[in-house]
Amino acid sequence: MSWICKKCGKENPDFKGICEACQGQAPQLLFMYEVDLVYNKIRLQWKDFSCEKIRIVSSGIEEDVTGRNSFDIKFDTIVHSSKEGTKDWKGVKIVATNEVAERTVLDSNLGVSQRLLNIQPYLFSGLYNSYFNNCNLVQMTVPEGVEDIKDSLFKHSEHLRAIVLPDSLKSIGSRAFQGCSKLQNVVFSNSELFYSVCDSAFENCTSLLSVSLPESTNKIYSSAFKNSSLCYFRAPRNLTSLEYESFAGCRNLSVVDFNTYSQTKTSGILEHIGYRAFSKCKSLQHIILPESLKEIGLDAFEECSSLRTAFLPGSLKIVGSLFKGCTSLHSIIISEGVEKFANDAFAGLQSLKKITLPNSLEEIGEGAFWGCESLHEIMIPNSVNIISGNPFNHCSKVESIAVSEDNHIYDSRENCNAIIESNSNKLISGCKNTTIPNSVETIEECSFGGQTQLRCLIIPDSVKQICISPYVGFINDKNSVFSLIKVSDKNPVYDSRNDCNAIIETATDKLILGCNSTVIPDTVKSIDHHAFAGCSSLKELVIPDSVTEIGEYAFEDCISLSYILIPASLTSINDSFANSKACFPYLEQIMVSRDNPIYDSRDNCNAIIVTKTNILIFGCKTTIIPDGVEMIGHHAFTGCSGLTEIIIPNSVKAIGAFSFWGCDSLKSITIPPSVKRIYAHAFDGCDSLEEIVMPSKGIQFYGEVDFLNKISYYEVD
Repeated sequence: MSWICKKCGKENPDFKGICEACQGQAPQLLFMYEVDLVYNKIRLQWKDFSCEKIRIVSSGIEEDVTGRNSFDIKFDTIVHSSKEGTKDWKGVKIVATNEVAERTVLDSNLGVSQRLLNIQPYLFSGLYNSYFNNCNLVQMTVPEGVEDIKDSLFKHSEHLRAIVLPDSLKSIGSRAFQGCSKLQNVVFSNSELFYSVCDSAFENCTSLLSVSLPESTNKIYSSAFKNSSLCYFRAPRNLTSLEYESFAGCRNLSVVDFNTYSQTKTSGILEHIGYRAFSKCKSLQHIILPESLKEIGLDAFEECSSLRTAFLPGSLKIVGSLFKGCTSLHSIIISEGVEKFANDAFAGLQSLKKITLPNSLEEIGEGAFWGCESLHEIMIPNSVNIISGNPFNHCSKVESIAVSEDNHIYDSRENCNAIIESNSNKLISGCKNTTIPNSVETIEECSFGGQTQLRCLIIPDSVKQICISPYVGFINDKNSVFSLIKVSDKNPVYDSRNDCNAIIETATDKLILGCNSTVIPDTVKSIDHHAFAGCSSLKELVIPDSVTEIGEYAFEDCISLSYILIPASLTSINDSFANSKACFPYLEQIMVSRDNPIYDSRDNCNAIIVTKTNILIFGCKTTIIPDGVEMIGHHAFTGCSGLTEIIIPNSVKAIGAFSFWGCDSLKSITIPPSVKRIYAHAFDGCDSLEEIVMPSKGIQFYGEVDFLNKISYYEVD
């Protein structure tokens, strides 16, 4: 088809909307048409540009539709036939007129497929954001000449099922097809012009199963295919960058092909994969990254729960945390060339059984293999010269640790099954089979962290310093694992006097590590923080009269304790009975010596009270709060699941933060009018608590209060 300009007589090709000779603007009509097989009709819809008159001709009958934007044509007035599941229809023309030309913008006799959009490229390029939003467009062929799909152009076009893109296309704009939930087919040409898919272009296209990008594609921007239903992705050969979350949430994506043709050689020029690029691709089972890759963002494969094997190329000099939550990943092959494992690089990979460290590796970050509970053996190559902290913390099944004999910084002397810093004689990482050599001078903090299968700990003569974490203790609060703790009789710094099954700092008489079978000698003056943490079988705690101080969390999670006796000598308790779990569910008796000048358990109350301030700092399920107590301390009953009822006397003025947190058997509690202050989270986690009865006025809350819906009030004078 062509049209003739009324002003100059020039004949112009149909795809030109402006006269080539005089630049006159021909009438433009943007229309859609859809075959309705239910009501046997064709619905034409349009928007006009510079049209003075619009006529529709159907079966020889002409109708003026100027000023309207739709028109229905019954099937029985046109010729139609079924071909391959679509309707081809003939005998319909749309003629638009203005001062420049009369132009046939649609002639169905030339062949028109069902549900296609007819639009000229110069019109298409001028369309604005969300132009096709909420329209009934089902299928479209973008005309040749269009170079880019504008931002948000088809956003939330909920009926769109297929789009055919032209050879001229160079890029797809941000959010161009975002939320097109029925889009199934995106047909690209083999154009060499196309170079990018912009931010969120196909995000939430939940019916899109596959897409074949042109080989010329250079960049895929952030969230481009996020939460789509892609099953397969093949990287174009010219692709250099995948931005953050570009394929995140593609739950059906099972194959990602980076043009790899062997496990050690790849083609392509991909250099960058962004943060969380493939996170939550839960069907992905194997990944081979290309040798061209120079940088990969954190958590690139986070929560790819079906991922089983991964290959990391040597071009990737630094490996960060890529596989968080990949619970099925059991094998990682790392090519020569990788130089550094960053902190937490492989942390939490519970199924990882074996990993071979490359001879190019120079640095292993702190916690790099934290929680790799299936890892059985570790071999440190000679190239490693920096190890931060204990990279193998919580690798409880490791049986063998060896350092290359050619390594000049670290060693595993005497086949000790540990990593030792050679110059300082510092043991930095051990396992359940470690034997500490009689040349080690320092046992580093967390060197045995999480080694829950370690049964015997023998400290040789040479050890001068044992570093214990102030946060998690010696073995991450699992001291119950020990059946034997012994210090060599010739050690000048530490001892296990009286075969007490503990480690005592000789000069200070401080017990720094105990276990379930420890008997505290009557010469011990203090008990260090976390000393008995996790001793879950410890039932009775009799602290000798020599002890004056107990450190924080000293008895954390000693959940079998039923009896605690506090001697007269003990003047500093701190948070020694603070817990991360239940608050001693079997504890029924707490006694403080009557001669203790700082603490008391007046009236056989089964609690510890600071005598001078009348603050109850620690209670249990049998505690009866005595009259005279002025404050229930912070965390006093935290996690006390056996506490079913408690009476607060009229002497109490304040209830501390987290004081009854997690008392999940407590059903009701009455607050007396003497209470003036209640601190944050005092009754949080009391799941069975139905009612808190308190006075209608006079109480002030400090911090977050999450129990207001359970309060009922009573009147006070």
